[in-house]
Amino acid sequence: MNRLLRIGFVCLFLFFVTLPVSVRSAELPIGAPGWQPNARSFLFNVPFFRQRWSLSCELASLRSSLRAVGVDVTEQTLWSQIAKDPTPRRRLTDGMIAWGDPRKGFVGKVTGRQPTTGYGVFLEPLMEVASRYASTTRIRLDDSYAIDRALRQGHPIVAWTVIGNPSVTTWKTPDGKVITVPIREHTVVIVGYRGSGDAIEGVYVIDPLTGLRYETWAEFQSKSAYFDFDGLEVGKR
Repeated sequence: MNRLLRIGFVCLFLFFVTLPVSVRSAELPIGAPGWQPNARSFLFNVPFFRQRWSLSCELASLRSSLRAVGVDVTEQTLWSQIAKDPTPRRRLTDGMIAWGDPRKGFVGKVTGRQPTTGYGVFLEPLMEVASRYASTTRIRLDDSYAIDRALRQGHPIVAWTVIGNPSVTTWKTPDGKVITVPIREHTVVIVGYRGSGDAIEGVYVIDPLTGLRYETWAEFQSKSAYFDFDGLEVGKR
């Protein structure tokens, strides 16, 4: 009888260790007592900072990323330092909207509402501010190896994404450039992932509105595609 029990335990153990990680270590709901991420890589040192203003997600995301690499700077300071495009929003005679370029500076009011009184800012101006405090690298968010490499080095990633399933809006800059963007632009910070470097299953992100959450790889990719998969890796200088 004892021999049969031992054989049974061995078989059960072999069955368990051959299961995929996602099956044999089911994750508790995020925030539940005892929760641990079922992640290949995860940065525990990235804090959640709720964005101060309605459209300051980029600044709050950068603040969280900088704190993770040892730099403490306020959202107000980052706002004072980031470039701003002062072009007022107006309607042209042909019916087209004229406004600023988010790749040159923050467009509209940081306390505004998309897409009428404010919009946001894209990678280049945010990277310029971040470079004052840390090393920065522009990466593509559809490159799973780049995400894996950044997180393994302890570097959080600011990612441009959207809220919900937004419609798209278009306007022209004063120099004639056509800007076509989703209405509900947003940023989050990538802090971990499930899967492997060559096959990411999903990512853990800190949203400056709601905190930590998990998104499948397909969901994350569909959102970041609106911004050509732009990501800002932040590391120690």
